[in-house]
Amino acid sequence: MFGQTLQSEMLADFLRSDKDKSLSSWIIPDTKGTLKGLLHHYCRLDYSGNIIILVSESTPSDYIKYLDERQYDYIIAKESL
Repeated sequence: MFGQTLQSEMLADFLRSDKDKSLSSWIIPDTKGTLKGLLHHYCRLDYSGNIIILVSESTPSDYIKYLDERQYDYIIAKESL
């Protein structure tokens, strides 16, 4: 972002952080897993609260595993009939 290089994930990125509860939660739709390997950058931002990823039933299983390993909250949107 803005010409800076993205920092690599650290061990702390695999643990749920204790963010300031007054910060707004971010709900990010990412049904294709395009943010895999990038979410730690957004979690580190000073003004981001809890990050919740909105996925679908067709989201790749390796992305769901990535979210689980890093303790990210996510919601699986199901197709309605």
